[in-house]
Amino acid sequence: MEAPRYLPATRFVPPVRQPRVLNTRDASIAELMAIPPVWAVVVAKMPAMALAVKTPMMTPNLGNMSLRDIAMFTGGSGDALDAIDAQLKALGPVA
Repeated sequence: MEAPRYLPATRFVPPVRQPRVLNTRDASIAELMAIPPVWAVVVAKMPAMALAVKTPMMTPNLGNMSLRDIAMFTGGSGDALDAIDAQLKALGPVA
């Protein structure tokens, strides 16, 4: 059985990040780190996170874990996460 042959794409449109309000539930840590004003909010409320993201064990997980995921494993403060969410909401949509 032969694999089907498809014609090459005539036009590729790369994906574009749409502006949205970030939060600690569904935004990955890498996504938060990529936007300096957002990461400043996180580090202000959770200073230990600046060091935690630099550890070799944490590096592979930055793109697929949220701050709430990490808090489940480390016993992080729900109050700090709620405060981060409130400040991220105040920043408005970011791309």
